[in-house]
Amino acid sequence: MQTTLEGEGRSFRHTTRVRVWGLESFTTEERIELADDGRSLRMTGVQTPRFGRPERYEASGSIDETATRATYEITWLGCSLVQRTRIVPEGLELTQDTAWSHAEVLLRRAVE
Repeated sequence: MQTTLEGEGRSFRHTTRVRVWGLESFTTEERIELADDGRSLRMTGVQTPRFGRPERYEASGSIDETATRATYEITWLGCSLVQRTRIVPEGLELTQDTAWSHAEVLLRRAVE
């Protein structure tokens, strides 16, 4: 899994690429807009499975008072996916839950 985050002010571009056995299997590209309160966010994006059609989505979320955790809900493959992120010393801890799945991932920051 590889992600990028670029932005300025309250607007960000976020991408995710998932590769399995060297083949890209899933991508997302989204725009994240922070609200004036600095803790609410809206996302609009498109997710594209390798053998599927691109699907547009919208999501809303919130950031905690320490600005180290965020929670948001996305429609993914036709169902609700709740994603939680937390900044940890090793990188970004991410959990995703649906009615039929649970995933935990630690994203490590690339050293350039």
